[in-house]
Amino acid sequence: MPPWMPGDCYWPQALAVGALLGYASYRDARYREVDPYYWAVAFYALSPLAVLCWAQVLLSPVRAAVVVGDLAAVLVVGALVYFYMLGGADFYATALIAYALPAARDGFPTALAALLYASIAGALLTVAFCLYNATVNRGKASRAGGWLPYCFLGVAVTVREAFERPWWYPLTGPRGNWGYVDEDPHELLSLVAGERGEDAVIWASPGLPFIAFILAGFAVACLLGARPLAWLLEVLAR
Repeated sequence: MPPWMPGDCYWPQALAVGALLGYASYRDARYREVDPYYWAVAFYALSPLAVLCWAQVLLSPVRAAVVVGDLAAVLVVGALVYFYMLGGADFYATALIAYALPAARDGFPTALAALLYASIAGALLTVAFCLYNATVNRGKASRAGGWLPYCFLGVAVTVREAFERPWWYPLTGPRGNWGYVDEDPHELLSLVAGERGEDAVIWASPGLPFIAFILAGFAVACLLGARPLAWLLEVLAR
């Protein structure tokens, strides 16, 4: 942990944030919705230790980097929500980390580290999607057409299969329009089925909750700080 942040502040707050994000991840995966009141309660519950953590940060020599890094992470996620690429719960989760535990063990901005780790996990998932579509699922992918960028974002399935899988989002909505994350997937699929039939092959995404990725990134940030990021940059620089 940072030498300027006492352990009796850091670890209880980290565990509390992790527990709140864990429950939010469960709600997002099970019901595809996290009540906004839940986030209000979470911010309120974490406030006492958040004030202490921020006091320690603002008195530290790395305060400017922490403030800028956490703010940048929240703004990036906010922009992605604005353009319908992420859900509002992802923004609240990132903001909660930045508010409740601004700095990780080595002083690196926690929210920024969590977002970077979550993005790396997401990038690996896109590679897995592409490899699957190019090998095991090549027949359906060829019928779906429009490989780029959809082969990185989802799986080629029939409309009927997408209906049978809960919370699968069609990446191309009716008349080829993009299916936004805030639209009901079954309504979009019904429109696509009406236009193209249930046996038509489309690109669809399982709609994995990004909060789960943020939670995993937060855990890595708390335990290891920015060391994995530094190692990755070192490997890429070779």
